Amino acid sequence: MYPAMGCHEYHELATKIYEAIKMEHTDGMYYDQLAEKAPTDEARQIIKNMARDEHCHAHTLEMVYKELTGMNPPPEPQPPQVGEYTEALRQRLKAETDAVEFYRELYLATHNYYLRDIFFRIMNDEIEHALRLIYLLTF
Repeated sequence: MYPAMGCHEYHELATKIYEAIKMEHTDGMYYDQLAEKAPTDEARQIIKNMARDEHCHAHTLEMVYKELTGMNPPPEPQPPQVGEYTEALRQRLKAETDAVEFYRELYLATHNYYLRDIFFRIMNDEIEHALRLIYLLTF
């Protein structure tokens, strides 16, 4: 399914996907907790939708990691600590924009269309999350 890659390229891709799985699990748990602090039903629903996206990203990347390496993906990390609501939104905005860059680099680093499609879809979701966070910060 994957085109021939050098050992270094293969290892680097597997390592980055491993990192991404941990990041997506952490982000999903963070949003689950942040939704509890949301001041309105609308904000809570927006944040819950972002949490669902992050959990889906983690699941998709786990399947790719298992397919690529034959190994089990990393276990879910410990739940993160969520601070004050507005500050948490600001921190997440930075994290989401960093995630866009991370997935853009993965997208550009592979020529496999299956993987590129996955990285592109996740990158677009992260862009959408950043826009939603900007919206939530304007309340």
